[in-house]
Amino acid sequence: FFIATNQLNRGKLAMDEGMKELAANLNLKAGHEATSLSAFEDSSVYFAAGISLLCNDCWNKSYELSIQLHSSYAEVEFCNGRFDEVGRVTKIIIENAKSLEDRLSAYSTLIRTLGAQKQLRNAIELSLSVLGDLGEPVQHTSRENLLKTVHVFTKMEDSQFSRLKKMDDNKKGAVMKFLHTLSFHCLFAESKHLPFALNRMLELTLSDGVCKESCSAFALISFIFCGLHGDWTGSSRTGELALLLLERLQAREYESNVRNFVSTARGWTDPMRLTIKKKLTSYEIGMQTGAIGDAMYSAGVYCYFLFFCGAELPILEKDCRRFIKQMSEYKQILEKYRVTVLLQTALNLMGKSNNPLELTGEAMIQSQFIEECPKQMKCGFYILSSWLAYLFGEYELASSAVSSRMEVEKNTNKKIEWSGMTLFYDCLIYLAVEKRDQKRFASDISGKTKMCGFYPRALMKKLVDYAPLNNQHRLLLIEAEVASLEGEHDIAIEKYDSAIAAAEVIDFLHEQAIGNERAGDFFLAHGSIKRATRYYGHAIDLYRRWGAQAKVDHLCKQVPI
Repeated sequence: FFIATNQLNRGKLAMDEGMKELAANLNLKAGHEATSLSAFEDSSVYFAAGISLLCNDCWNKSYELSIQLHSSYAEVEFCNGRFDEVGRVTKIIIENAKSLEDRLSAYSTLIRTLGAQKQLRNAIELSLSVLGDLGEPVQHTSRENLLKTVHVFTKMEDSQFSRLKKMDDNKKGAVMKFLHTLSFHCLFAESKHLPFALNRMLELTLSDGVCKESCSAFALISFIFCGLHGDWTGSSRTGELALLLLERLQAREYESNVRNFVSTARGWTDPMRLTIKKKLTSYEIGMQTGAIGDAMYSAGVYCYFLFFCGAELPILEKDCRRFIKQMSEYKQILEKYRVTVLLQTALNLMGKSNNPLELTGEAMIQSQFIEECPKQMKCGFYILSSWLAYLFGEYELASSAVSSRMEVEKNTNKKIEWSGMTLFYDCLIYLAVEKRDQKRFASDISGKTKMCGFYPRALMKKLVDYAPLNNQHRLLLIEAEVASLEGEHDIAIEKYDSAIAAAEVIDFLHEQAIGNERAGDFFLAHGSIKRATRYYGHAIDLYRRWGAQAKVDHLCKQVPI
């Protein structure tokens, strides 16, 4: 079929108008067939060939064919990352389409294009405008209103949920599509409209039936509700509902999106290496189905979870570079930003930058990144910056980065908690600052360590109660640091050794190294040079195995070995 269509296209100069229209239809069919095979470059060629065969008055004489060819061409050009072409073609569609219904596909593609190019505000404004045209004006919705609607679903048994009818109103289906894109962009743009978008999607699912976009709504809610201060039950159940509906509706085009958000929520409780595998699967599904934005988002989260697990830094560097190259090719600017800051962090640790404390080097310039990136990405930047500062012993700088992050978080829809990693870093930083200034150290009546209203041991215990697999060794290290501060030397020694052993069991190289380094600090402070040297030696060996040559050099200069 493809060969025949190609041969036919070569003879278009000899075709009359009737033959050209027939050939244009064949190109439309060939383009759709190529798209189903994930051959987006080939499908683009076919759709473009079909458009070239249309007559000058095609929007009057061959309206339906013109709409289909132009809309399909815009969609695959989005997949191919040719956003200028998407803008040109969607403008033609919007100017010539005879109804709102015929413009919807162009609007949808244009909104996704704006989002991928970091124009989140424009993407949100256009989404709201189209929703208004569809009779869905924005309404104020609080998080509490959203919770009430969510609980209607979380109380349902699987059998009851499975009996919900399928949505058969095309207009409501279109509304759901634009609410879906609105919710995704609101998540990253600190928009107040996120509760409205998700709540309305659930209301329509209840009143008009389930559709493929319902899967995405449940998955995103599962992600938003997870967290240390989140609704664990609601997060878990909405994740289950998302996967049930994904299977029932065979919503292949949303599978990457759904599996990515659900696996992130479950990343709190699942072993981290299992989450890594799930992220890679989400990426592969997105690339196969043309959900390029979802695929790139999954790839970015995959890189971060590699880092969380203490994957060897040269391996992390290789994967970051591979995905950044792909993100550049597909012009997925937001996701490229996200992975770039992680790559520069890895390069700093590996000794491939002039200053390990500043995220400036081959991959990025720190000042430029802070100026250009969205607020939620600034939070990620400050987390990594605080962690680098902590690792290299600059505790006041680390604390300042934490404060900067907390200030930015006030205007975000979702805090970046990274399955408890952020809390763990915060606890270590606050305890390190307390060691520098024990005058501020106190204890409340319940015996919890208190520092300016921050309770590291209590918070870590709450985290471990929910997610023990990934966090038991972290709690033990925090308890060791608290015991050290409180002068409970025997307990501190026991906790340091237990933390190191627990980190070794799950093969977190970097956190084994940190545990050994902190134990070395403890023994050095108490005059036991021989024992300190042993722990420092283990730390240096582990940092070297991790690939953090800059940290190896730093530690060798700082400790008496």
